[in-house]
Amino acid sequence: MPDSTPSSLETLPPDVTYVWHGVNDSVNMRHFLGAPVQWGELDINVDEDGKQLILRHDSYRDTPHWPGEQPLKVLDVLPRLLFYGKSVKLDFKVGDSVLERVLTWLEQNGVPPIRLWFNADFDLLGDYWIRQLAGRFPFAVIQVPLNSVLPRTQLTPAGLTAARPRLQELRQWGITRWSVGMSYGDVPGLVALLNAWGHEVNIYGIENLSEFLAVVPLKPTAITADFNFPEWGLFGRGSGHHGHFHAFPAIPPG
Repeated sequence: MPDSTPSSLETLPPDVTYVWHGVNDSVNMRHFLGAPVQWGELDINVDEDGKQLILRHDSYRDTPHWPGEQPLKVLDVLPRLLFYGKSVKLDFKVGDSVLERVLTWLEQNGVPPIRLWFNADFDLLGDYWIRQLAGRFPFAVIQVPLNSVLPRTQLTPAGLTAARPRLQELRQWGITRWSVGMSYGDVPGLVALLNAWGHEVNIYGIENLSEFLAVVPLKPTAITADFNFPEWGLFGRGSGHHGHFHAFPAIPPG
């Protein structure tokens, strides 16, 4: 029997959406723009003064400014990615006024909802912002990580089954997709249940090619990965969480 394991981007299942994780710095953005991956994830945050919208995974309280760091401005990067035909997954690390500023910009610039994907912890969005997103951006993806809805002890097939009515209720609010992290434990079991119930599911926290190839057969709706795949000629750096980036010997300039 021939090996059906994907050997390149071109051989991946076409019915799964692939997302380049953490397009937060100029190097990672260049590599994303040069790759045949449609979706890029941006971490929406604020600068040390809490005023400027920047791309950064961590708050400055959690991870102080590191030498040489030059944060990109959200409203400089968004039009560039959209101009080049990319679609954007906006991962909000802060909410309320920041959410409103970004949503207003998207509306004023007529960005088609089908090119938008909103992600944030459930507590950051709440009922109000979930309904705002659903009403103002119909056909956009509205996603929350499953571990922001359920306690870690309930992130099992049995726990998820018990929480099924709650998930259905939140879907009626406007949530269209659940995000399942590689750190959750029984990822195959969780994804299988969500698929069986007709829920869309994204798998995230994928740092290398072996992890990526392990989840492709689970047939999620989407996979968000660092694309740290030098074996495939892809050199994603990651989001910069805790100031960490993937490093490559003789990395191409992008």
